Amino acid sequence: MSTPNDRALRGDVAPGWEPVLDAFAAIMSRPEERGAGLHVIHRGRTVADLYGGTDGEGPYGPDTRQVIFSASKGIAAACLAVLADRGDPPQADRGEVVKVDHAPVAAATAPWPA
Repeated sequence: MSTPNDRALRGDVAPGWEPVLDAFAAIMSRPEERGAGLHVIHRGRTVADLYGGTDGEGPYGPDTRQVIFSASKGIAAACLAVLADRGDPPQADRGEVVKVDHAPVAAATAPWPA
């Protein structure tokens, strides 16, 4: 699973999950890609744990820190889809709200955008 350059792929995939490795390898073969990691948990079991390229200082790996932009929309949509699939999404017309007790939200001191 590795190549003789700094874009080598490292990690493991569970049997039957090889298409995830193929897709990750295809993405990492693009010249504009520098480094990435992918960790997939399916039904409580790790099925893919892959890394490739560099983080600018060394090989991209499990301890590489990564800034993620605009990821919450997709996560929120996935959570709502799971709830809808289970037949229990929160319904504004029924007066239901999703309560979050300890959300890491900063207090606004001025209207945004300013």
